[in-house]
Amino acid sequence: MPPNLQSLILKIHIADHNMPDSCIWTFTNDGSFSTAFAREITKDKKNKMTLLSISGTKMASICNCCANPQNETADHVFMKGEVAEKIWRFFANPVAIKIQRGSMNQLMWSWWATERSNALHKTICSILPMYINWELWKRRGASRYGQKSYSINNIIYHVNFQVKILLYKHFTQVKLHLAWKDICVLADNYSAPVSCFPVYWSKPQGLQVKINTDGSSIKEKKKAGAGGIIRDHEGRMILAFTQSIGYCSNNEAEIKAAQIGLYYCSTLGLKNVILEMDSKLIVDMIIEIRKPSWKFQHKIEGIQSRLNMLEGVAHHCYREANSVVDILSKEGSVKGLNGVFQAPRHLPRTAIGAYRLDKCGMANFRITKKKVGIG
Repeated sequence: MPPNLQSLILKIHIADHNMPDSCIWTFTNDGSFSTAFAREITKDKKNKMTLLSISGTKMASICNCCANPQNETADHVFMKGEVAEKIWRFFANPVAIKIQRGSMNQLMWSWWATERSNALHKTICSILPMYINWELWKRRGASRYGQKSYSINNIIYHVNFQVKILLYKHFTQVKLHLAWKDICVLADNYSAPVSCFPVYWSKPQGLQVKINTDGSSIKEKKKAGAGGIIRDHEGRMILAFTQSIGYCSNNEAEIKAAQIGLYYCSTLGLKNVILEMDSKLIVDMIIEIRKPSWKFQHKIEGIQSRLNMLEGVAHHCYREANSVVDILSKEGSVKGLNGVFQAPRHLPRTAIGAYRLDKCGMANFRITKKKVGIG
């Protein structure tokens, strides 16, 4: 083997030799084996038996939904039969979904893949097909086994009522007395409730120092950057940095920024360090609320070890309280800037204003839309 390849291989970190080996299930993020997931990826869905025949395959039974009964297939019962066609068109037309002749899969996809303008529209397009299919199946069963048959108006009423009940629980603007067309008009004009509250960067206490870090990744440009700033209990800057780190995911950029920031804290001999980040996912990994992905485990353990050496802790903050390093990380990802700054006047111009506002205790305002909808 060539010497240059030998040196490259020897540099690859495999694991801590003092720790026992462990198995990693690469199909899951945390590396844990899951029998449910194993069963899901090994079962052959093509051979799965269904109660109804595949589209185009004739069965012994005929439908009871058409004036001229035809062979009963899944596509016919749920889509192409006279009753099914009228039901789908009744609900699809007001939401501007075009019903095209094709397979059942194409019909469902036309609902689920349609462009959603807001949370109410998204919820309607997600749940309505399932309610329609359920009511069509109930009608088929009732008619098949001698019970009273559902009329088209009866199916429309049941679907409409069930959908309104569900929407009413999640969207206060939806009232039970509204007709279907009125709900669709409401969905076109719906806007989610907005909340607004002030967010402050908080100074560390006593002899503590605080380092804020942030990572930025731009997929389109294949660039990533890291930024950080260390400040004392009066909000004065001790050191700041911005660095271009090639290209990686946003989570990897966040981890890299924390690693660089803690390295500078260690180099400066600082203690009682507060690591503050706006990525709750990474913070939860560091403080062991969430198990890290096996891809990040070694890096997270390195951050934990460094924090212990610095007698530090990790905290989460809102993005609005992390505005200085948000700017610094973008300087690295967008402009490819690399630099270490030891005085505020040396900071990039765009970051100086944010630094001064933080030091003065000025608020940034966090504006968020209230999360509504199903799931």
